[in-house]
Amino acid sequence: MTDLANPNDAEAQRVAAGYLRYIEILAVVKDVRDHSRLNRATPIITGGLSNVGAVGPKSFNGQVATSVADTILFLRQHGADRFVDGYGVHAYTSGDPHQTVAHRIDVLEAILHSCTPDKPCWLTEWAFNNRDQSCPLDDAVRLHLVEDERAILKHFVDQGRLAASIYYSWDGDFPGQKENMGAIFRCGSLTDAGKLALTPLPK
Repeated sequence: MTDLANPNDAEAQRVAAGYLRYIEILAVVKDVRDHSRLNRATPIITGGLSNVGAVGPKSFNGQVATSVADTILFLRQHGADRFVDGYGVHAYTSGDPHQTVAHRIDVLEAILHSCTPDKPCWLTEWAFNNRDQSCPLDDAVRLHLVEDERAILKHFVDQGRLAASIYYSWDGDFPGQKENMGAIFRCGSLTDAGKLALTPLPK
């Protein structure tokens, strides 16, 4: 956030200018939505922001990056709340089954920090891979990961800061793979992890 507000950081100012233009687009989208007979109640959610790696000039793909939390805070401080019902985020947390729930909560807290009950986040992508290419598929580790992630998501739902979560199942084949490691429909059926991932969270 400090970088986005720093008038002496030319690169950050270009990013900030893009965000301000995006807010102008959101205003147009809201006006169209509000005058629609069919979609007047359709929520407006920002495009999914992603945790692409360390904040700075060299993110995972060598491009400049700002954190999800700082981006949402910047958008909110410049009026985006007037035009959106929530903020879309993507979060792919660690596939290490030994990572504690407490640590996973901390990871998501850094991403969802700027989400509030009045303008919650929508987790529009989360998922885990299973690199096993055998059939029948052993999905036990991914099932454990999904169980933990659902408990963590429930933590933020109960706080009112998370309004929705959408499990993202990748499809399509990669070279050398019989089955896409990100898919939850594998070997001709929905996996155990997939069944749980698509089950609504308990109230």
